[in-house]
Amino acid sequence: MRTFDYVRATDTREAVRLLADDPEAACLAGGTTQLDLMKDGVLEPPRLIDITRLPLHGVERRGDSLHVGALVTMEELAADATVAERLPVVREALLLGASVQLR
Repeated sequence: MRTFDYVRATDTREAVRLLADDPEAACLAGGTTQLDLMKDGVLEPPRLIDITRLPLHGVERRGDSLHVGALVTMEELAADATVAERLPVVREALLLGASVQLR
């Protein structure tokens, strides 16, 4: 695996700025598949920007829409009451779509 810089963004503005400053950088938000691809040399970003602690985890119903935060896991979305009640097929797909470790 190629060496890379690691930066933890403290807020969304910083994350956006860091990505704008380095278009070859990649966001890290779980990273299981991403790190495997980096180990295999498929991905070689010069910098990883960790966004896992940013406030992007919510699931919110707004009228007829469901707004899902960028960092919501498949498991969290499948457990959401609105998804379970109104989107059972989506819930089932989320639960079948990956192993427990990836959800």
